[in-house]
Amino acid sequence: MQSLKIALIITYDGTLFDGWQDNLSNRSIEGLLKKAFFNLYNKTFKLDAASRTDKGVHALSQVVITTLDEDKIPLSKLDSALNSQLPDQIRVKKVIAVPEDFHPSLSCKRKTYAYQLDLNLLPSPFKTHTYWHTPFLKDIKAMEEAAHYLKGQKDFSSFCNSCLKPSHSDICQIDEIKFIKSDNLLTLEITADRFLYKMCRIIVGTLVDIGSGKLTPDHLKDLFNHKKRSLAGVTAPSHGLFLKELNYSDFTFIG
Repeated sequence: MQSLKIALIITYDGTLFDGWQDNLSNRSIEGLLKKAFFNLYNKTFKLDAASRTDKGVHALSQVVITTLDEDKIPLSKLDSALNSQLPDQIRVKKVIAVPEDFHPSLSCKRKTYAYQLDLNLLPSPFKTHTYWHTPFLKDIKAMEEAAHYLKGQKDFSSFCNSCLKPSHSDICQIDEIKFIKSDNLLTLEITADRFLYKMCRIIVGTLVDIGSGKLTPDHLKDLFNHKKRSLAGVTAPSHGLFLKELNYSDFTFIG
């Protein structure tokens, strides 16, 4: 058969895994997906993902591409075949053919991450792997006020844990930050054209520091003026973060 480029839409609970990226020495999402392909086709497949999620981070809708050069398994049945080879915490939701020039990260117009906070005094034992327990967070209005400073196209170097190469840019555009509260649970959804390394978790940590009174909303002005990571808040724990939605020019992958 002629080679066919495909996209897998996958979801996973990242609790038991060492993140997306396969470095041959850990239990990664990529490594397990490669193993599943090898078991089915008896050869190694190159995979590219929309986001290299960190250890403990979850995905409602991750997009992964690879290329098939044989029709051993019908495309309509490939999701089931792969799922039979994967642990229950990783599921392939759909497999579709995509254009040759499609890339899950470079073709993506916007990404949405969701971060979950548990504001209850006592943490629920059923939420310990998917929520950050923050009973000290009292002022959500201050967080919402501060979030306005984050919107638009800005230099987010204060919200990045690593120094990028000179050829790379720290400029990102945040289109929307939503605060969704239900009972004593709070979800922050952040949509941007791109994210720097740990940017979302540092934004959440900084907003939580503002909501707990450690920082003021105006402090964000200093962050953009001075461009120093040390001035931002804590890095929120990975287990509360979800890759929720990926938006492309022709379609959107939603969890």
